[in-house]
Amino acid sequence: MFNFIDEFLENDEEITSLYLAKNLQVLFAGTSYGSIKVFLWPIMFEGKSEGEMPECAEFHIHAAKISALEVSYDNKFLISSSDDGTIFFNRLYRKEILLKL
Repeated sequence: MFNFIDEFLENDEEITSLYLAKNLQVLFAGTSYGSIKVFLWPIMFEGKSEGEMPECAEFHIHAAKISALEVSYDNKFLISSSDDGTIFFNRLYRKEILLKL
């Protein structure tokens, strides 16, 4: 099976955590580089030409790999923790995410 997420990673970058926020219709992927990649959910390949990948937005948040991702009960915050010892509460604005895609 084709692993499309690998197409969005740098040479030695790895996905270290995933969080599917169905209510927001996005998939968050934390990386070993400390960034969060955001994919629209469900991921659609229909209508794309061969080799064309789904849209992805990337946010550089931490200085080390992301160890966990969670969305608050009210879907207003994405909480991320990292091996650098930090925890970030990132306010979620679906409009901003969509504009980056």
